[in-house]
Amino acid sequence: MTVPVLPESAPFSPAQRAWLNGFFAGLLGLDAGGSHAQGNGNGNGATLAAVPAEVEEDFPWHDPALPLAERLKLAEGRPYPRKLMAAMAQLDCGACGYLCKTYSEAIARGEEKDLNRCTPGGKETSRKLKELVAAQGAVTTNGSAMTSVVAGNGSIAATAGGAPLSSVVVRPTFSRSNPFPARLVESRPLNREGSKKDTRHVVIDLAGSGLTYKPGDALGVYPDNCPDLVDEVLRALNAGGRLDLRPLLLRNYSLGRPVDDLIERLVECAASPEEADLLTRIRDG
Repeated sequence: MTVPVLPESAPFSPAQRAWLNGFFAGLLGLDAGGSHAQGNGNGNGATLAAVPAEVEEDFPWHDPALPLAERLKLAEGRPYPRKLMAAMAQLDCGACGYLCKTYSEAIARGEEKDLNRCTPGGKETSRKLKELVAAQGAVTTNGSAMTSVVAGNGSIAATAGGAPLSSVVVRPTFSRSNPFPARLVESRPLNREGSKKDTRHVVIDLAGSGLTYKPGDALGVYPDNCPDLVDEVLRALNAGGRLDLRPLLLRNYSLGRPVDDLIERLVECAASPEEADLLTRIRDG
């Protein structure tokens, strides 16, 4: 008899899942005619496999009141994803589109490349994440031969072992990394005229996306850079604004927040010590 267990995706904590798994294992064992770990009572010696209880993992660094250095010290000796988690702000606020634990795991798997998503942690967190990722080095694979195929949405999929693939058109899936360009149907202000707050009732059209939205769900907004600013950057670069460059500047790069690497490069090229000092203060926040 196979005893079912709750998947990790079930909406329960690890401790709750472990308790429920044990409860169901005992309940199903009684329903099977009093069978137990030594035998099932019919003399054939068949045993019921025990369901191992999931060990609840502790996260001593998961406290936003702790300074970064102390959180990292508590994560010493832990796996790479947990060290990344310790660098987060520990608020589980969802601003990055994840929880602290799932964001760190996505980075560790190589699925998430943006190390600047932890807004509460600011530059301190993003710098530490970059440091940890760089220290980790190249991402290891499981050694399987990988064969790349082009999915229906133009992304690259891979199969292990080089098994041949039949021609299947994969329907585009929309996610944080591939957002659906929803049409704005309505944006109605809810505050009185003259209010310092701007709260709005927003209606979006999700037709054709395969997505659903209900009150309480998180909504990601991905703004474009100002087209005029993009054109100014292109002129400053003496670039022609070809189609492969302009969309990147418009949607994929932040033109309002310089990254540390750019500022450090500007410090190296500073025309005077005063200019270098100003840039250093900007870099250090």
